[in-house]
Amino acid sequence: MNGIRQHDMRDCGAACLATILRHYRSFVPMVKIREIMHVDKNGANMFAVCAAADYFGLEAQGLEGSVTEILKERDEKNVTFPLIAHILTDENQFHYVVVKKIKDKYVHIFDPAKGNRRFKICDFEELFTGFFINLVPKEDFIPEKRTRKPYKKFANIVFKQKTLFSSAILLSVLLAVLSIFTSFAYQTIVDKYILNNNHAMELRDIPIFSKLYIHIEELCHSLPQLFVAVLFIYLSQTLIFALRGIIITYIYKNSSNMLITNYCRKLIQLPIPFFHDRETGEILSRYNDIEEIQNIISGIGLSVIMDVVMAIAGGAVLFVISPELFKIVVIMAIIYALIAFCYRKPIGRISRSIMEADSRLMSKMKETIDGIESIKATCAENKSEEKLSSRIDEYIRMMKRGTLISLSQSTIMSLSQSMGNLAILYFGCSFILNGTISLGTFISFETLIFFFLSPLQNLLSMQITLQQAFVAADRLNDVMENKTEDEVFKGKETFKSNEHTCLKVTDLSFSYGYREPVLQRLNFVALEGEKIAVVGKSGCGKTTLFHILGMIESDYEGCICINDRNIQDIDKTFYRRHVMYVPQESVIFAESFKENILMGETADNDKLKKIIEGCHLEDVISQHDNGIEGILEENGKNLSGGQKQRIAIARALMKNPKILLLDESTSHLDAEMEKSIFDFISREFADTTCLFSTHRESLINLCDRKVHILNGKVV
Repeated sequence: MNGIRQHDMRDCGAACLATILRHYRSFVPMVKIREIMHVDKNGANMFAVCAAADYFGLEAQGLEGSVTEILKERDEKNVTFPLIAHILTDENQFHYVVVKKIKDKYVHIFDPAKGNRRFKICDFEELFTGFFINLVPKEDFIPEKRTRKPYKKFANIVFKQKTLFSSAILLSVLLAVLSIFTSFAYQTIVDKYILNNNHAMELRDIPIFSKLYIHIEELCHSLPQLFVAVLFIYLSQTLIFALRGIIITYIYKNSSNMLITNYCRKLIQLPIPFFHDRETGEILSRYNDIEEIQNIISGIGLSVIMDVVMAIAGGAVLFVISPELFKIVVIMAIIYALIAFCYRKPIGRISRSIMEADSRLMSKMKETIDGIESIKATCAENKSEEKLSSRIDEYIRMMKRGTLISLSQSTIMSLSQSMGNLAILYFGCSFILNGTISLGTFISFETLIFFFLSPLQNLLSMQITLQQAFVAADRLNDVMENKTEDEVFKGKETFKSNEHTCLKVTDLSFSYGYREPVLQRLNFVALEGEKIAVVGKSGCGKTTLFHILGMIESDYEGCICINDRNIQDIDKTFYRRHVMYVPQESVIFAESFKENILMGETADNDKLKKIIEGCHLEDVISQHDNGIEGILEENGKNLSGGQKQRIAIARALMKNPKILLLDESTSHLDAEMEKSIFDFISREFADTTCLFSTHRESLINLCDRKVHILNGKVV
C-alpha cells in the first residue's frame, strides 16, 4: 500500500483517510480532506474522521475492541482491512495509523509519520487504545479521479521564463560540445604528435562531428596551432560559463520573486481560521520550504535537462570509440541506478521527518520567545529550556539520520565507481596491448567517461534534493491550495451607509469542527446607536459570537441580518469597513503611531486629533521624540497593555463604523479611563451600535442593556 504521509503531526487522521480513499482508487487531496475534517491545532477526533469519510463516500463505523476481537469480526465479515486504528505513540501522543492486515502473528500498518511498519501483535496491543474505524465504500461510492495537478503552478514559473531557460540550455550544450572537442584534441596530441600514430580513431570517425573536425584540422596544421586552438576553447568556455551563470542568477531571482510574492499574497488572502488552526511555526516553516523549490527550478531544472542531453551524447560518443569498454560503463550506470532506487524510500521518509521536526522546533522557539516574560516571572527557565532542548534534539537526531543515509549512499556509489574505473583501466590496457585501440583513444575515452557518468551521477544525486523539493512542494500546497476569503465569503451586496442599522441574530449555532457546540440557537437584536454589554462566564462563547459578527468565522448555522440583509450576501470588504471588530489583544506594528492608527487609510488631521484625544493617546504620543511619527517597537513592546488597547480602539473609530464589536478591548484600562472612552464613543459616535464583551460591572452599568450568554444561549 502506497500510503499518504502526513505534513504535520496533526494531519495523521487526514493522511490515514487519504490512504484509505486511495486504496479504493479515490484520489482526494489532503487539503480538501483536512478542510472537511476541520483539522485544528488539536488534530481531529474520531467523529471528525468518520464524518469526513462519510462525506467522501465511505461508510465509517467507530468501534472498540482488542486485536483478537478485530480478527474475529474480520472472519465474520464484519470488519474489513484496511482500517484506521487509534494508538498512543512512544512519545505519549495520540495518533492514527492504517492497519493493512493482521497475518502470521504480525500487525502490518502504515504510519503516516513513519511509513510502512510491522509489529508483533503483543507489541501493537501495548500501543493500541482499543478504538478503530471500519471503512467500506457505500453502494453509491464514486471514486474521485486524479484531476489535481499540484505542481502545475511551479511549472508555470519555468514556462514564464522559457527564454532564459532556453538560453541557459543552449549555452550548456555549447559548453559540452567544446569540452568534447578538447578531449579529442588530447587524443590527437598523444596519437599524432607524440606516438606518431595517424591511424588511430579520431573525432572525424564520428559522422556528426566529421565535417566540423575537418575544418578544425585545416586550421591546426601544427602542434602550436592545436595548443592555441585549445587555449581559445578554454577562453570561450570561461566566457560562456560566466554568461550562463548570470542567466541562472536571473532565473533564481525571478523564481524567488514569484514564489515568495505568491506565497505572501496567498497568506494574506487566507481566512483567519486558517491561522487559528495552525501553529505560527508551521506557517513560517512553509516559507522556508520555498528555498527547496527555488533550487529545483533555478538550478536543478536546468541540470536535469542538460545532464540528460550530456548523458545521451556522451554515451553515443563512448560507444563509437569502444563498444567493449562502453559495456563496462553501462554496467556502472545500472549499479548507480539500483543504488538510487534502493535509497528512494528511506530518503523520502527522512526528508519529511526532518521538515516536520524543523516545523515543531520553529513553533516551540516562537512560543518560547513570545512567552519569555511568563517564563521569567514563574521561574520556569529550566523547564522551558528542557522542552526546547527536546525539540532541538529531535531535529538534530533527524538531521543526523538523514546525513548518515546520504553518506551511506554516496559511499556505496563511490566504491562502485572505483571498481568500475579499475575494470575500465584493466580492459583498456589489454586493448592497447593487443592493438585494438590506441593510447590516445583510451585517454580520450577516459576523459569522455566524465561526460556520461557525471551527468548520470548528478541525476541520481539529485534524488535527495528532488525528494526534498517534492515534500516541500506538498507542504507549500497546504497553504497555496486552501480557499481564500473571497472563496469563503462570496457575498456581493452592500447596504446604504445612511440607513438605520438593525442587527438581528436568529437561531445562531456554532461549533469548532465536530466538537461540542459553543453557541446553540442564540437570538438577539441590536438597534442603531445601542450600547450593549455582552456578558457571561469565560468560555461561554462571547469571543466566538464576535468572530462570527466580525465575519471571521463563516461555518455557522442560523441567520445574521443587517437591515434585513443576510450578512452572507454582503461583500466581505464592504461589511468589515462598516462592522469593526477589536480583539482583546490587538497587534501593534513596528510602524509610526499614525500608521498604526490609520492602517493605510487617509484622514483629515482634525478627525485624527479628535480620536487621539478621545482615546487618551496624546500623552503616550508626546512621550516619543518624533511624536505621532515616532516608530513603535515590534508588537508595541514599548507600550503597556492599556496603551495598545487605546490604539486599537482609535484604529477602529477612524473607520467610522456602523457597528463596533469590542471584545474585552478595555480590560487593561482603569475604570475611570474606560468610562471616559465610553463617553467619548457615546457622544461622538452616537449612531454607532456598540457591543462590549466584558466582565466589569462598571462597564455593564454604562451600557443601555446587556445580553447574557449561558450555555451558548441568551438568557
